[in-house]
Amino acid sequence: MTQQIKETDRSNSGVWRYLISFKNLLRSIENFGISVVHGINYFASGSLPKDKHIYYVQHDTICNDLLYSILHYIPTLRSFYDNIINNMTNYPLVKKWYVTKATILGKVVDQIQLERSEVAFRLFTDGNHTLR
Repeated sequence: MTQQIKETDRSNSGVWRYLISFKNLLRSIENFGISVVHGINYFASGSLPKDKHIYYVQHDTICNDLLYSILHYIPTLRSFYDNIINNMTNYPLVKKWYVTKATILGKVVDQIQLERSEVAFRLFTDGNHTLR
């Protein structure tokens, strides 16, 4: 397969851009899932041990970097991405997730809030379903 791509794609790197972007999308989703698990643990227990907090920050950062690299490799996807964000019916929940994420990144220790962990879990599952 690699040889076929090399033979048919000598003039530009179009096919490679899509393959790399698809791989980065899968890795971004994987890292997002891992960071959400740490986020839910944070709200279930009220805090995260230092090593788990570091894992959360690492996976969250990798997730965002990979997502934005896709938009860099294939600039035409920017309008598609913006269209998804603008037409998502549950986008207010996504905004709530960013507030939740800021709480975890700031290590603000709240009371145990199972409600918030449930919201974070629903955001993750609904958001993944919307992207499919």
